[in-house]
Amino acid sequence: MKAKKLLCVVFSFITALAVTGEIFAAKGRAAALADPVFETLSYPQEALTPFSEEILSRAVGADGYEANRGYDETCLYISPYWSCTAEGRDIPVYATLTYDGTLDGVLQSYAAVFVSDFGDGLTFCLTCSETVLDAEVLPSKLETGCSVRGNNVTLTVTGYGCYCVLVNGRSQKNALTLFGREYVDEEAQIAEYTEMYGADQVQVYEKGYYQKDILETDCKRVIYFCRGSFFSANHLYDLNSEDDYRAIPRQTSFLSLSGSENVTVTGFGTFDFNKLDRKERGPVELSYCKNCTVEGLLILNSPHWTVTLHDCDNLALKEIAVVGYRTNSDAINVCCSKNVKVSDCFARNGDDCYSVKTTAAGLPSEHITFTNCVAWSNKARCYGITGEDNSPINDILFADSAVICHNVTWDLNRVSSLAVQVEYGGAHIKDVVFENIEIHDEIGRPINVMITNSEIKNCVVEGVVFRNITSDGRERSRLAVKQNMNAAEKIRCFLYRILTTLFPFASVREKCSSLLPDGNRVSVTFDNVYINGRKLNQANFGFFFTRSGGEDIRFEN
Repeated sequence: MKAKKLLCVVFSFITALAVTGEIFAAKGRAAALADPVFETLSYPQEALTPFSEEILSRAVGADGYEANRGYDETCLYISPYWSCTAEGRDIPVYATLTYDGTLDGVLQSYAAVFVSDFGDGLTFCLTCSETVLDAEVLPSKLETGCSVRGNNVTLTVTGYGCYCVLVNGRSQKNALTLFGREYVDEEAQIAEYTEMYGADQVQVYEKGYYQKDILETDCKRVIYFCRGSFFSANHLYDLNSEDDYRAIPRQTSFLSLSGSENVTVTGFGTFDFNKLDRKERGPVELSYCKNCTVEGLLILNSPHWTVTLHDCDNLALKEIAVVGYRTNSDAINVCCSKNVKVSDCFARNGDDCYSVKTTAAGLPSEHITFTNCVAWSNKARCYGITGEDNSPINDILFADSAVICHNVTWDLNRVSSLAVQVEYGGAHIKDVVFENIEIHDEIGRPINVMITNSEIKNCVVEGVVFRNITSDGRERSRLAVKQNMNAAEKIRCFLYRILTTLFPFASVREKCSSLLPDGNRVSVTFDNVYINGRKLNQANFGFFFTRSGGEDIRFEN
């Protein structure tokens, strides 16, 4: 009997220990879940160039080969302005050269973290080399506040995205962007690709420093760039003029795919083109490709169009970041392609940021979306149809995106944050929608919809919609069926405007269209558009826009 009681006591004691252990284990698991899990981005020492203030003078607004030449070093520096910690860990902060319309050369600092679990939030403490009076995190849709104490800025991040930190009245001198990316187990992912396609179909670049003329990409299904892989493109030709450029052999882009299908380019590799002269060769080009994905690349100081698609179908571009200062370094140009999705990208470069074009006749661009992107343009345009319109353009969407700054005024009739700009060709443009876009620090024009080239005739631009747009702006935006008109054309446009206002019917617009100069037509709808805090409507339209007079305008909501 005593033995039974003793066994019962022992059993109860063991059970209590087990329950207690499980409780502590559960608390431990809960605590672990509350703590963020992340990795940082770091580079090999060979990738870095010592920074000096003289480097800033290289980034100028001028066009031409001398102003945009290459230098015999990388353009990656340890940021002289910022240091960073998160959850007690040091986060490397790097910087590269970019351009500001008023200060000329400035640095764009950046850090990247790869997060598998944000827990209750990943808290960053940023320390600036200068006194911080105020700070702000953009885009505002991220809803990420911050606090300032002395030289420190503290913010807590709870999701993936590009977090742009600006201090002291949104100064561009010491801006910093935090890239929050999803953590991927690289070894496991490479093994999965290898199992799927075979080792001969998977090209892997481990973390390290690479110097190359171009990347060999033939007959691969996967091209994988591990975190911390850094590529410096070799300088091959001295280019000092357009004659020099025309004299060299046609150059293959650094990473080029032609006629490829079902190829994935992925990882988080960084590509530096600082050594190349202007137009020496482009960084990334896909031509005649189908069902391909390019994601995760960080591209520094491109000398030419940065990521270019030509005659492609069903492509995805994701989480690509482009930073630089050189003219002609358009970030992402989708040309003569269809069924393309561009998402979660960042561009602070020396020309247009996100563009759709038709650079050749007979090859339309259609069914293209840009979503959740960040633009920061100090030389040209941020989002839109930009210049070349040699074949029809149809069903284009720019949505859920932001402009951090647009301080471009060198030609207001050519550059704006949001643009439908016909400069060459004059093919039919239809159903271009700009939706849910926030524009900050607009020094120039927020919006242009214009047929700029006076030689273009019978160009129809219709179905352009601006919906849920907020912007500040110092300059009035513009709509124009023709940029430069003579007195007779202005009178006919005035008559068209009066008649279509008095009789707002499609049949009247059609009958009166013969009054419009050169047969050009432009129709635009504004839906919930705010400029400088005021909702755009018929009554105040003239305060925020100029127009040639022959455009069809509608207001909704």
